[in-house]
Amino acid sequence: MNMRLLRPGMVRHLSGKVAACGILLLIIVGSTVCADEPHAEFIDKLRQRKYFDTALEYIEQLQQRSDLPQDFANTLELERGITYREMGSSLRVPEDREQAQGQAERSLKKFTSEHPQHPRAAYANFELGQLLLDRARTLLWDADAPSNADRRAEIQTQARALIDQAQAIYQKSHDQYDAQQKAFPSFIDKTEDPEQFEARQDVFYKYLKAAFNLARCTYERGQTFEKGTKERTETLIKASEEFEAISSAWRSFPVGRHAYLMMGKCFQEQDDISRALGLYNTIINDDSQHPAMLQLKSYALQFRLICLNHEKRSDYQLVINEATRWLNDKINRSRLYTEQGLGILWEKARAEEQLSKDRTLDAKQQTALKRQTIADANTVAKFPSPYREPAVAMARRINASLGEKDAEPKDFDTAFERGSGLITQKADLDQAVKDAKSGDERQKAIQARDAHMNEISRMFELALSMRDEDSDPKAVAQARYFLSYAYMVQRKNYEAIILSRYCMDADRLTHPDSALNATEIAIQSAVQAFNDAGDNQEFELDLLKQICEQIVSQYPQSARGNEARIRLGQVYRDLKQPLKAAETYLTVPENSSDYASSRLQAGQSYWLAWLTNSAGTLSAGTSGDGQAEHDEAAVSKWKTDATKLLQEGLTLARQKLGDNVKPTSEMAAAEVSLATINNMDGNFDQTIQRLTSGGENSVISLLQVPEGESRPDKGVQSSDFAGQAYRLLLRAYVGVQQIDNALATMNGLEAIGGQDTTAVYTQLGQELQAELERLSETGEAERLAQVRSSFEQFLEKVYAQRDQSDYNSLLWIGETYFGLGKGVKEDTAAASAYFQKATQAYQEILQNNLAADGAITAIKLRLIRCKRAQGNYEEAVTLAQDVLTASPLSLDVQFEAAHTLADWGADPNGQPEKLLTSIKGVDKVIWGWSGITSKLQARQSSPDWKDLKDRFLEARLEYIRSRYRYAKTGAADGRKQLQSGLAEITIFAQVFPDLDDAWFAKFDQLYQDIQVDLGQAAVALERPKPLELPPQNVAANSEEQEADNAATPQPVTQSPPPSEGPGWLMGTLAIALAAGGGFAFYKLMSKPQKRRRTFAPAGGSFTPPPGTGSDATGGDAPDFSSLAGNKAGAAVAAPPRKKTASKAAATPGTARKKRVLTPEEMVKYKAAKAAKAKAAAQQAAAGGKKVVKKKGVQRLSTSAAGTSPPVGNDPPVRKVVKKRVKKRPPQPPPNEG
Repeated sequence: MNMRLLRPGMVRHLSGKVAACGILLLIIVGSTVCADEPHAEFIDKLRQRKYFDTALEYIEQLQQRSDLPQDFANTLELERGITYREMGSSLRVPEDREQAQGQAERSLKKFTSEHPQHPRAAYANFELGQLLLDRARTLLWDADAPSNADRRAEIQTQARALIDQAQAIYQKSHDQYDAQQKAFPSFIDKTEDPEQFEARQDVFYKYLKAAFNLARCTYERGQTFEKGTKERTETLIKASEEFEAISSAWRSFPVGRHAYLMMGKCFQEQDDISRALGLYNTIINDDSQHPAMLQLKSYALQFRLICLNHEKRSDYQLVINEATRWLNDKINRSRLYTEQGLGILWEKARAEEQLSKDRTLDAKQQTALKRQTIADANTVAKFPSPYREPAVAMARRINASLGEKDAEPKDFDTAFERGSGLITQKADLDQAVKDAKSGDERQKAIQARDAHMNEISRMFELALSMRDEDSDPKAVAQARYFLSYAYMVQRKNYEAIILSRYCMDADRLTHPDSALNATEIAIQSAVQAFNDAGDNQEFELDLLKQICEQIVSQYPQSARGNEARIRLGQVYRDLKQPLKAAETYLTVPENSSDYASSRLQAGQSYWLAWLTNSAGTLSAGTSGDGQAEHDEAAVSKWKTDATKLLQEGLTLARQKLGDNVKPTSEMAAAEVSLATINNMDGNFDQTIQRLTSGGENSVISLLQVPEGESRPDKGVQSSDFAGQAYRLLLRAYVGVQQIDNALATMNGLEAIGGQDTTAVYTQLGQELQAELERLSETGEAERLAQVRSSFEQFLEKVYAQRDQSDYNSLLWIGETYFGLGKGVKEDTAAASAYFQKATQAYQEILQNNLAADGAITAIKLRLIRCKRAQGNYEEAVTLAQDVLTASPLSLDVQFEAAHTLADWGADPNGQPEKLLTSIKGVDKVIWGWSGITSKLQARQSSPDWKDLKDRFLEARLEYIRSRYRYAKTGAADGRKQLQSGLAEITIFAQVFPDLDDAWFAKFDQLYQDIQVDLGQAAVALERPKPLELPPQNVAANSEEQEADNAATPQPVTQSPPPSEGPGWLMGTLAIALAAGGGFAFYKLMSKPQKRRRTFAPAGGSFTPPPGTGSDATGGDAPDFSSLAGNKAGAAVAAPPRKKTASKAAATPGTARKKRVLTPEEMVKYKAAKAAKAKAAAQQAAAGGKKVVKKKGVQRLSTSAAGTSPPVGNDPPVRKVVKKRVKKRPPQPPPNEG
């Protein structure tokens, strides 16, 4: 068979044919299937897999059956219409697409006319509206084609008529969904009636999508008018107002963010490039990892590139860079040939064409850019999209400009020779990048090299596509190898992997050198893919493992095979399979140059296995031995083998390295692991000898950096690694009672830098605590006594010999005594004595004013901890109040105060009500778990959220645990607290679906413990399932389906309905989460940002999304000075609006009604009103003046912006609207950036 370069999709196409044959077989025997089979689901699955013909045949078969439920039989015409519509969207031939769309329209209209009251009639209207909008957009593409220039106005008129029809049908669907939504009960218990709950949510999201598409029709209608005309401008302004209404009302939903994006598109169409870029950048810079938001970010990038290509910007190189980065990102691979991906590629081609006209570039660079432009344009032209016709014209235009001299090769040999010649020129281009003397010069050199690599790839692709039976097999093998190399350099990692692995298999006989060299390409590309994969690297790790195994299998005795073994061992370690890693390293033969390294890595792997097993994280899945548990003898052998292999490897490595040479990084890491083992076994002399022997060539010497230089972030000279080595040496000196050396090592530890001194000593204390706890758990009483005794003696000596003004010595003493106390907490008397000595050390620091201003709070925090550990709760709380009065934003002290109150309440001799106090706080000074939770929650959109998230989750867990501990005291209302805690965990798991496994396990354990105490069977906490919406096209192309189909609430900003009767907090939590959270805290602690003015559509206002300015939370996020938080970006001011502007979004004929407050709400309302009046009276009595802006409460309208989503029994969400004041007219927008 004449093998050709595999075409994309060929394998999928063939597998699809095979699968379709199987499905046809099911259809043939379909008459024997029972009547209650899931027909609709089966049809939907066929559509998802693009088996449209098979789905239609199945529908035809079903229509012939008499045993179908009548309700489902009535929907067969709807299923046929949906199938034809989706088929039309996927077809590339215009005539076929038009025919399918016509069939779809007939089927959908037939269903809606025959079953106007059917529950799915709204969905049928939605599909029909989408179909008409699809056809209208296709006409708009045709209108832009040069061949239709004389018919442009006629085609635009036809498109406008279809859009008007679509808008009318969408309105009907919108009204039907609105009626369906109102037909549901105001409260649905998700636990008792999950089906009805999901049905209501499904209707609600479809309602939102219908509202969005109404605005989308207005936007598309604007496209039917010529640019610059009055009609186009007015229509786009109207569309922007409609999108803004949706964005303002539903900003916490992806559909609201999508509307925000379309506001930018409306501005862009009016040539307001700066404002459009501002909105697009807001979307792009959003930290959310929600799938819908990731999709919207890609759209925002496409629209941003259009703006950057605009004549007002002409940032062509930036377009190329950003487009290339998106196209090469593996997360976007599935979207490369969608309208969105093709749009990004088209903008890249436009930028390349314009850049090729730059006269500062030499002729070669210009030609390379033109070649790349042709390649990109040809790719765009292969698929149906608005860019197809312009791309064809571009390719022809640039081909003509190149002339006969640069004509395309016509055969394999010519293309291969040209590509080989280009390969030889790459070294010069690499050198040009190195020799660049300025940033601009370097950028141009990189641009030239990238264009050159693109041409290399294109030429070898062309060569392989033209090979035939007469082509030289060796040249073909080389071409494949060169192409895989080019892919690797371009970081097209997966293409490089596929092709290089093919070379390894197919070319071993015809050209073994190319096959062997391809192994290096495969490994390097897999490593690049792993590094580029982000957080989820499992697929890339498995791929790298497969490649290494293939190389070992094909080249077992070669150097490449041994390199692959070393790499494979590392892969197993990354996969958390240290025993498999060790076994792999041990297969490296003794005659290999990597033998010493393999012994070291095998030892490190066994040591890692021992450590992870001790931590309880090594299971059958990670060990590779198939046993659920490991016996003590096996585990002990891992440690013994680790010691033996590390020592053997170090001996071999030193022999290979020679005398008087500093150890390598790998050797230093092995020495530190050995030091850890030796310290654990009490062999302190060996630790000291191994780390310090050799003088200038010792391990400790290797860790030093020249004075004045900063330490690297990674490697053996990093602060983390060097600090670990010094702590091990310090521990060894303590073990042998060498005070002077220990103090010198302590000074060296302080000098390492990159670490807070207090944190260093805290870590030392924690390591001592862990050591004591381990010895206690393993029953090593004698060793435990030795450790305690050695530290007691050492600390007494250090205290006696200390400098009276030495802050660090006292801090070390205090932290070490505290670690001793925590490590022997089971021995109450001994622990209390240790805590008392720690307290004395801290008090001496404070009394002698030894701590710097910034460290005083940290020392007082340690005093509070000691007092809590000793059971002196009242003293601890009093001290915490004093500290927090002066430094209310000290988060660590707030946590310690809450912990102290909780322990006070849980103590058998304590006061149980303190557990509830730990939740609500004390006098607004101690926030309590409730205050800590709400304040941290308000920081979700801040840059430091990643650092604060664990603290937030800890506070949330302790919040609920305090209820559980309170019930454990036997309090009369304990059961009520347990019920509240159970409901709160349920709600929290729904609101925060992205909890990692470790945190989820903690909440799950507490959840089950509460159930048991309530006398219920312990049932595991369920992770929330993502809401799946029916496939509907909101933005009239397949990619925008994903954005709105995933239109589930973002974490925290929207809460599911709570259960009834769990306590007062549930309602408060649900309302706070639905409102976005954090508003009250902002008002208390932050100032509004200065606003910059900009234009907005008449009658509308510019509303930033959550997390980008003051409108999201009432202003800047609170500034925790102790948490090093950054302020959010400035908000954008809105121009003055007429008083009637707020009614623009309201549905005609609807009147706003005041909701009657519940008795509980009335109590809260009266209390708040009384408190406000009292505060005003006190302010007046004090003679102070305070300007208060009045606020009105406005219910969200029930127009296209949508009605408020149902949230349990809570009232509809309301938003606070500031009273409008007169402002000066809006000023011209500033330049973007």
